[in-house]
Amino acid sequence: MMCSPLTWNNGVKNRCQNRLSGSPFEKNTLLCMSMPENPWLLQAENDLEMARLAFENGYFSQTCYHASQSAEKALKSIIIDLGELPPKTHALNRLKGMLSHLGLQTSEIDDLKLNFLTRMHTSTRYPVEDLPPARLFDQSDGEECLRIAEKIIDYTRRMGQGK
Repeated sequence: MMCSPLTWNNGVKNRCQNRLSGSPFEKNTLLCMSMPENPWLLQAENDLEMARLAFENGYFSQTCYHASQSAEKALKSIIIDLGELPPKTHALNRLKGMLSHLGLQTSEIDDLKLNFLTRMHTSTRYPVEDLPPARLFDQSDGEECLRIAEKIIDYTRRMGQGK
């Protein structure tokens, strides 16, 4: 079923469903279905768990990457739940700014190093000169990325997501 952002929260909450093409968006409309839980938050939690597993096994670049994905999807889940289309961006500060613009209180995540976590989307995936990301990130990077992502997930839950 296709629905516009304006009908997103009418009656039963509708949630965005990934299409087989892999894109949850189609020409500024959302492909929706009624779901008991927010699939974007569920995937954010799954990415956070993957980040934890990578950390436990010493894969710190992967820890950072999955933590950044977790935070991004969590913030986008709030935007979607408010009936808006999230921008196609990995910039966490931009997503946080959109939440503020939509009237949400973001003070509890204002002090997080969102730019640091945003950079993990690319810097953890591609070699820099002769160094693969696997050799560029250490335990302290992984700890910091996990800390930020966990706070974003907690914030998302407190905003009433995933219910």
